[in-house]
Order: sequence, then structure tokens, then C-alpha cells
Amino acid sequence: MKITNHWLEADSNAEKIKISKSGNARDPIDPDYLVIHYTATDTAQSAINWFIDTHSNPDRIAAHIVLNTDGTITQLVPFNHRANHAGTSTWDGVDSFNYHAIGIEIVNPGFAEKLADNTFKRVTDDGVKIYPATDGDKFMKIDHKHKFWTGKNNHYWRTFPDAQLQALYKLCKVLFDTYHLIAAVGHDDISPARKPDPGPAFPWDTFKTNVYGHSNNTGRIYVVNTDGTNFRNSFSTNAPVLKKLTKGYEVGLIETNGQWSKVYLVNSQAEVLQKVDGKSRSIKTIGWIFSSLLSLKAGQ
Repeated sequence: MKITNHWLEADSNAEKIKISKSGNARDPIDPDYLVIHYTATDTAQSAINWFIDTHSNPDRIAAHIVLNTDGTITQLVPFNHRANHAGTSTWDGVDSFNYHAIGIEIVNPGFAEKLADNTFKRVTDDGVKIYPATDGDKFMKIDHKHKFWTGKNNHYWRTFPDAQLQALYKLCKVLFDTYHLIAAVGHDDISPARKPDPGPAFPWDTFKTNVYGHSNNTGRIYVVNTDGTNFRNSFSTNAPVLKKLTKGYEVGLIETNGQWSKVYLVNSQAEVLQKVDGKSRSIKTIGWIFSSLLSLKAGQ
């Protein structure tokens, strides 16, 4: 596949690419990041219908791409125009990701509650959806990396089919090559208290290996392993201490520099979400910790 004038084009009949232009495209942008979402729907068409609806969709929400389970890619917004997919968001000092990122919505219902009869229950805006026990192999039992996604329906997550993932890897490599993007992040990285997608079933290591050529620990959650750990404003023992952290305190990794880790505080929802004039606002307190004082959170 290739990109011509900010729209995808197929190189062969094997590539399933569709264009469905959304009236919810906004002003021009110069993207630096890629944000991975899931649709929280069972079908691509339901997500597409919402993203192109200019009448009953009050916030003009859209994404650049909807990626179906069979690998079909539908582009709705040109990559150099803003699509409202991220909401209030922040990562590594960059805020308002709608202005800085390409948004990819992967068709996936997200999380579900496993019932006593081995069926799976998901509550949606339209009611309750039940998945049969025979769908058990399509759900992964795993907890979210953020400690505040612990509801009874947050322990089983729908997995992503291989055809969908292979199309994603190919698409993202083209996007990185074309726009020289900095990084791909999850919606749960830039808005951790509001959004859980793409969730713990998304194979970040495989994604990064296929798209970057190598994996890394960016986005993973670490726990402080020593009481009184210094959380500093720079990677130096002479840098001012912003806060002393207790053993077990959770932080999210942004990057490493030598023996230091650049992290943000994520031990509670209040550390990553504020109410300002009645509106939610994603926030991050960023600092540095000596890497040996951090341990990877179990289960990642």
C-alpha cells in the first residue's frame, strides 16, 4: 500500500482498502504520533457510521482509520487533517493529541465479564451483549496495566485476529515512513483514567517489532521497589526532588536515558485526570527515577 495526497491506495488486489470520507474531518495538522484505539463495537460498519455522522454526532468524533477483523482498512479522514479521536490527552509533555496524531480504530469490543455458565457479558450503550461460551478462545484473561481498571468486567479482553494485526503492521510501517512519526501509543497511555483501549490483549511487543524493528518498554507500568525513592525533575542526582515515592508506587515509562528512567505518576486516577470548570482534563506529572529503583509491574 502507499499514500498519495494523504489518502491510502492499494498496491495489489490482496490489500483491502476502502475510502469513506467523513464530514467530521477538521483543520490541517502535521502528525507526530500514532494512537491505537479499539472501537468497542462488534462491527466496522457501526463505527464507520458514527464517524461519518455529521448530524447526531455532537462532538464530530472521527478517526482516520477503521480496521476490520478481516484486515479491511477504511480511511475516513486524510492523514494531514484533524480527526477527533483522542479527547483530552497528554504524553511526554504533548497535550491535545487530536492536533498531533493519526488515530486508528481497530474493530474490537474490548472487555467483558465472564459469567458462571462460561458466557461473556458486555454492557453497551445499546444494552447488553452476550457472547457464547464457544467464544472463550477469543477472550484473554488478563488485567489492565493501570490499577484503576479493576471492575468485574475488566478481567477478560477480546483478542485481535491475525489478519487484522498483519494489516495493522503493514499500515503503520507506511505511516511511519511517510510522516516520520515519533511513536505509537495507546489511548490508555494518553488518557489512562478515561480510556482502557487498546487494552492488555493488544500485542505491543509484536507490534513494535514489526513496525519499529525492535521492541521497547515505553508505556509499560513499573513499581518503585524502595521506600523513599526520589522522583526528580531531571536525570541527575543533583536535580531537585519533586516527590518521595513509597515502595509499590506505580509509574509509567516514557523513555530511558542511561541509568535513568523518565516516567509519569500513575498510582491513582487523580494523578492523571483533573476536573477544571466541570470538565475532565488529562494530566501527567513527569520526572526521572534511577532505573534500578524500579521493577516491571507483574503481569505485563
